[in-house]
Amino acid sequence: MKKKRGIFAGRQQTPPVIPPTQISDAKLLADLDVEIAAAERAANPPEGSTAVINALSPGLAAMMPTATKQARKKLLTLQQVRKRLAELIEKEYQHE
Repeated sequence: MKKKRGIFAGRQQTPPVIPPTQISDAKLLADLDVEIAAAERAANPPEGSTAVINALSPGLAAMMPTATKQARKKLLTLQQVRKRLAELIEKEYQHE
């Protein structure tokens, strides 16, 4: 059996405790908007990208329709989450 070396040799390793943080609603919505923008780019690749990928690797080009379909599904989910989160935030602020 191999001996452990280093500063943690013989000790139980526990992950560091991450203090809970409160992220503001505006920050959550902004982060979600960034994710939505990235998903939109993945779901709607530029016209020439398929030709370039096909020239570089025909195998990758064959996977493009599947990847695009998955990206569109993710985009739809993120858009629905954004809409629902905005509704919940609005409700919360109306009750305060």
